[in-house]
Amino acid sequence: MFIIVFIIVASLSGWMYYQYQKPRADIHKVKTSYTMPAENIYQEFVANEAASNQKYVGKVLEIFGEVSDVQVTDNNAMVLLAVGNNTGGVNCSFLEKNIILPIIGQKIRVKGRCTGFLMDVHLSEAVVVNSGN
Repeated sequence: MFIIVFIIVASLSGWMYYQYQKPRADIHKVKTSYTMPAENIYQEFVANEAASNQKYVGKVLEIFGEVSDVQVTDNNAMVLLAVGNNTGGVNCSFLEKNIILPIIGQKIRVKGRCTGFLMDVHLSEAVVVNSGN
């Protein structure tokens, strides 16, 4: 009995370690589920967060809009896309901080994985698809 439990625990531990260590998919190569302006996705989350979570969380989205804030930390970079009000926006977290970041007021297109809503719509693993349009 002990051997069976040990084998199960060892197998699960190995699988979990593999899942944790495997490289992330290049977001450029992942198919986009939805493309829309920053204002539209923000309004959808404000109107019905539960339905929007089901529809968007975990999906790769391509969002476009105007940059309202740029922040760089020790570990990553963040760009906030404006949504026409001062209460929120679309927060795009970049894995790399050493990328050419857009400037405030610039119109950009960002692709990333939606992780939910908390004052802002959050996109992780973000990459700039196109800037200046």
